[in-house]
Amino acid sequence: MEAQSDETTDRFSHEPYRMVTNDGDVRWVTDNTKIIRTDGEISHYLGYLIDITEQKRFETSLRESEQSLRELTSIASDTDRDFEAKLKALLELGAERLGLPYAFLNRIDNDTQHVVQAIGDHTEIQPGASAPTSETYCRKTIEQPRPLTVQNAAAEGWEDDPAYERFDLGCYIGGSVTVNGEQYGALCFADETRRDHEFTDTERTFVELLVQ
Repeated sequence: MEAQSDETTDRFSHEPYRMVTNDGDVRWVTDNTKIIRTDGEISHYLGYLIDITEQKRFETSLRESEQSLRELTSIASDTDRDFEAKLKALLELGAERLGLPYAFLNRIDNDTQHVVQAIGDHTEIQPGASAPTSETYCRKTIEQPRPLTVQNAAAEGWEDDPAYERFDLGCYIGGSVTVNGEQYGALCFADETRRDHEFTDTERTFVELLVQ
């Protein structure tokens, strides 16, 4: 009678680490390894990677949101700053939180968009600049109950849109602003390049808080 072999399995998990794909995208992964032993001797290994990129982004976003909320409250309650100083500080906070270089508040009046305040070096988005509302992202932003988001304008049908042709923004997030119940304009953040991942719910909520 043949003796049966004794097979055991040891499992190991490692700390998450970053990987860069052939396309240049950064992904977070963790690996799980199984060591198969037969009669106490290692016979073979089994290993596989688990992509946890979205989980890492969510965790990071929550931490950043908590910090940003504290800073937002501090700015809003600062009695030593006038409106202009508070507005600039909020734009800077939003740009940093979202990782986007352009931040601007627009006022819409008589079918014309006027840039009230802005940060960043985009030539078309500077304080005092104006454009027909029909050629702006704002015209769609003010129609949305929640912030309008564009991760990749070229891939989402914006290439032939007048707003894309005029401003050449690859990604965008903006929320509608009302004052005393009346439509005022939009608070917006953008970049000329596409974003490598979608805007999260926490980022949308953060923009909503800035708008309020």
